[in-house]
Amino acid sequence: MLKHKGSQKIQTERLTLRKVKRGDYRDMYRYTSKPEVARYVSWSVHQSIDETKTLCKMWARQDRRRDRYNWAIVFDGRVIGNIDVVAQVEDTALLGWQIDSTYWNRGIMTEAAGAVRDFLFYEVGFNRLESCHIRDNIGSGRVMQKIGMKEIPFDHSLHYRLKGEKEIDGVPLVFYELKK
Repeated sequence: MLKHKGSQKIQTERLTLRKVKRGDYRDMYRYTSKPEVARYVSWSVHQSIDETKTLCKMWARQDRRRDRYNWAIVFDGRVIGNIDVVAQVEDTALLGWQIDSTYWNRGIMTEAAGAVRDFLFYEVGFNRLESCHIRDNIGSGRVMQKIGMKEIPFDHSLHYRLKGEKEIDGVPLVFYELKK
């Protein structure tokens, strides 16, 4: 039985993970407007700060629900990314994330994903986590591996069952899972 709590504040050695706030749009626009960040995610580069402002408003509104999990990743007082549960089915959560390219290869996403993994397993009660990445995005794959996830066939994944996608724009997806 899941004990939904919503996006509770999580403190790690270097990071604060907290609910996305409406006012986070300025920080978030710094990375949502970068082509190198959008290259690996399911959304397009934000063309205006108003797009990001609208997204922050929506996420802040959604975060009032106890079964919604979406954390802003705060490093040195600035929102540099986010990590969220993009789908849930029974006791399985599908994770997605993005981070400003300025902060790539510093272990920040691994630190955030590990903290979220522990929260979802031990505080909420999920028994299985999944994630996927575009094959070219080896950084995300390394994060998944570092938090203990193992590659699985696409037809075993929640993402594939929900969305029917095994590739995006002709680029194959790689699927991972971790059981509690």
